[in-house]
Amino acid sequence: MANPAVLLPSCKSTTQRALICAALGSGEVVLQDVSIADDCRDLRRCLQTLGVSMTPLERAGDWLIRGCDGNIPQKEAVLDCGAGATTFRFLWTLCATQGGDYQFHVDEQLKRRPHDHLFEATSQLNVRMESTDEGWRLDSRDWQPRDITVQSEVSSQFISAFALAQFNGATFLVTAVPEKPRPYFELTERVIEQFNELPERYSIPADFSAAMYFAGRALVEKSTVHFARDISLDHPEKYAYRFLQKHFGLRWANSSFVVDRVDTANDALPLSYDVALAPDASLLVTVVCRILAQDVDFVNSALLQHKESDRQLALHHLQHAIDEIDTLDDHRIAMAAAVLQLAVPGLRINGRDCVSKSFPDFFKQWSQFA
Repeated sequence: MANPAVLLPSCKSTTQRALICAALGSGEVVLQDVSIADDCRDLRRCLQTLGVSMTPLERAGDWLIRGCDGNIPQKEAVLDCGAGATTFRFLWTLCATQGGDYQFHVDEQLKRRPHDHLFEATSQLNVRMESTDEGWRLDSRDWQPRDITVQSEVSSQFISAFALAQFNGATFLVTAVPEKPRPYFELTERVIEQFNELPERYSIPADFSAAMYFAGRALVEKSTVHFARDISLDHPEKYAYRFLQKHFGLRWANSSFVVDRVDTANDALPLSYDVALAPDASLLVTVVCRILAQDVDFVNSALLQHKESDRQLALHHLQHAIDEIDTLDDHRIAMAAAVLQLAVPGLRINGRDCVSKSFPDFFKQWSQFA
């Protein structure tokens, strides 16, 4: 197919934040282009279990949501969060401020991820919690709004979760330590601000994180990749885009990633990429740098140990794999491996169906260029 146009999914991160704000709002809002990613589907179903009215509309991806004015109707519920850390963390803090008794079911992968700092912060609100075979139980019937401190070094999702839980409800001061740039928290603040005066309609933009893998394809193939939907560069992963723009000549123009030439730094020292500023794109960056023969150091790479898999280890695997890559049920590894496969055509990607977590049609869209 000549000049195919990539149809990106809607932004998973924006969808999750908008779902919480719409659910807690004081009226009706139509969310347009809601992401169909597994994490977003699970969050939506959990909010419905909590009694939030959500009605699918005729236009695919659009949902009419009737907010509960900050007070979740169901005070006892079993919530199946699947493998979604954001889904679980946002719901956990929400339920911690609702005065109910809730059971959280999660898969084994999610249960192994670090949540201790989230639990420690939640306990400051006078709630009780316990581990169960399926996940955790949270009893917030005696909760009290108190000023709390949150250790957010592992994930900025923790402070985002507490900010969203207070939308249209009881407020308390949240102090995050240590102080550092938190791009995804900035996204949370932006969505909350947009919902402060409840919009009649709220449109979810295309997923910039997903687009970055096609940026990698453009660089590797020295080509132009066009998208059916425009993309806002005002996204937490813009640091990764600017990195690739500065060092390799990638640019964005007319709904396309364009590569007029592939520059390489050719420095004696490696390039430096700060994982804390755009963690999800780290695996893509390591693949691009490998293919274009450019050394790169990853600052703050220890943060990658606590994602869907140990992505710090995945960095090493992607730098050296020639025969196969095991995705470890991690969608970011699968998509980064697809870029690597362009230069290592014999590479086998094991477990690639995990892309459903964020981009179910990824390989269908990817195959347009074959």
